[in-house]
Amino acid sequence: MFSLLDSGCGIGELIAQALDIGATAVGIDISYPTLLRSHEKVRGLLVCVDAHQLPFRDSAFDVITAFDMVEHLRKPRDVFKGGL
Repeated sequence: MFSLLDSGCGIGELIAQALDIGATAVGIDISYPTLLRSHEKVRGLLVCVDAHQLPFRDSAFDVITAFDMVEHLRKPRDVFKGGL
């Protein structure tokens, strides 16, 4: 299958869908209260972290999503390899 990192995962809807089709999925969000709510629905790994300081090695995931979160980054060019 594939591995997915959902940056700004919110309540984990995409993580849940990825897990349902057999993917390995990790969700990150800066909001701990939001992650607590998502933990009620999602059985995947959820990490409270700032996207500017990810605790993962380069190329750790096959797919990275960042829906509705890029506009919230202080320095988006620093977050994405190669810039935007």
